[in-house]
Amino acid sequence: MIVLLATTAGLAVASNYYVQPLIPLIADDFGAAPATGGLLVTVSQAGYLAGLLLFLPLGDMVDRRRLASGLMALTGLGLLAGAAAGGPLWLGACLLAFGATSVVTQVAVTIAADIAEPGRGGRTVGAVAGGALTGVLLARTVAGAVAEVAGWRGVYALAGVLVLGTAALLWRRLPPLPPTHREGYRAQLRALVALVRGPAPLRRACVYGATTFAAFSVLWTTLAPMLAGPPYGLSEGVIGLFGLAGAAGVLGARGGGRLFDAGHGTTVIVGATMLGVAAFGLIAAGRWSLAALLIGIVGIDLAGQLVQVTNQSTIFQLELPSGRLTSIYMASRFVGGAIGSALGAVLFGSLGWTASSLAGVGFYAVGLAVALANRGHVP
Repeated sequence: MIVLLATTAGLAVASNYYVQPLIPLIADDFGAAPATGGLLVTVSQAGYLAGLLLFLPLGDMVDRRRLASGLMALTGLGLLAGAAAGGPLWLGACLLAFGATSVVTQVAVTIAADIAEPGRGGRTVGAVAGGALTGVLLARTVAGAVAEVAGWRGVYALAGVLVLGTAALLWRRLPPLPPTHREGYRAQLRALVALVRGPAPLRRACVYGATTFAAFSVLWTTLAPMLAGPPYGLSEGVIGLFGLAGAAGVLGARGGGRLFDAGHGTTVIVGATMLGVAAFGLIAAGRWSLAALLIGIVGIDLAGQLVQVTNQSTIFQLELPSGRLTSIYMASRFVGGAIGSALGAVLFGSLGWTASSLAGVGFYAVGLAVALANRGHVP
């Protein structure tokens, strides 16, 4: 069950990241400016944010087997429509649509939290979160490799087929998962608004999630255009391989879960945000040194995943509906991601790589300041 949920999380979330190494190729195909590609990343994240607010609360109201398999099927159909896109507006609409339905990743996480054995919640959530991170990393690598052979459209066609196949597996293999709350949809949305002013651990997790994902998005929105230009001039396939540099983040997902279960949530948050600040310092030097860039990418993916697993493990300990908690937390995270993508694209286009990298330093510095100010309050 955990393997199936981790696979679902990875394939679904990957749909939002195929575009990143393909930005130069898509812009060239449509005759658009490179900045248009950066905006497509933002559109995808905006779709994910909309799905978190509109679809994820349904996880407390309906059978989650139906919800997971249905959202996965819609994601697959959206990917196939994207493969047939005739222009940037059409592709942007598809990214918005399957970005919204790919929140099935978070449905998988909530299912994992519910079926975890006592005392192993952090590790179980970490396993599924590790599957999601693997999807993010392999999305860039596979997209670059497939694009070399079949173009960027082939990437979306292949992904659509895989996602539809997984949707069928979810329907066949998941047991019935009945709703936990019977309120109407409007009541659920009102409860989300009330929850924003709710528990302090949730608010802190939202800050950590938003700042770290903003920094993450700054990096991956600007990395492909930087590597495709001088002095490197790398191809899409080679650029996609840089996603593998963050594989250490998968280990961070499991390790972070174990540290949380052992009661070291404070250490994880403070240490991860400090790591993020240092890693972006190396990334800023990546314009001249591939070694510094690769080490920085490893640090950013590891730091982000440590924060993510600790945040999710923290909020799932609150005695509140998991769908609502995940909706609020992930919405704040992707607000940060959309801001980071847009800011990174603008700064890179106008001031260059160093300026966009310093924005990443700033985001992590904010998270570190909040962590240090509240280090006595993190579980």
